[in-house]
Amino acid sequence: MLTQREKGLIRALMYPVQFDRNPSDSGNVERVLRLVIQKRSLNADEEEYLSAIENALSSKEKLTALVPGMKGESKVRDFLRRVEEELGHAEMREATL
Repeated sequence: MLTQREKGLIRALMYPVQFDRNPSDSGNVERVLRLVIQKRSLNADEEEYLSAIENALSSKEKLTALVPGMKGESKVRDFLRRVEEELGHAEMREATL
């Protein structure tokens, strides 16, 4: 079960793409990374967002319930996987610097 903090972080990620037909589109993922994660929305760093995403993806909770405008559980989970992948790539780049 997701904590209230994790739910808030997932909502922050989903909010900018809630009405997009294809939230997993690379442009949408990049926009969310820029608007939410890089700006440390909700005073969270990349690791905290990554942890919330991992917990959300492993949970059985209905993630579409977190943001009413989001349609399709599989779309939400695909979007979060894409964000997770991009965050993982960013962490790998930083580790090699």
